[in-house]
Amino acid sequence: MILPDDPDGPMLDIIEWQVPKADFPTPSPNTVPRVLAFRTENVRAAHRALKEKGVKFTTEEPTSIPAAGITGCIVAYDPNGT
Repeated sequence: MILPDDPDGPMLDIIEWQVPKADFPTPSPNTVPRVLAFRTENVRAAHRALKEKGVKFTTEEPTSIPAAGITGCIVAYDPNGT
């Protein structure tokens, strides 16, 4: 979802995690991935700046998903290491 008057502004994606599908009798908060995404002009510069501040990432360098139109993506662990 985006603001109609600001297509380059804040955006909210609602994602249903399909695979792997969690199958737990009573799911805990740690069984389903939680995503908070931010768009930036320069993902590589953001990655370097955050890494210098001690943020831990799942990969050493930004990745891309060309089929989805994603030219750069970084995934960080939360403060609890999740």
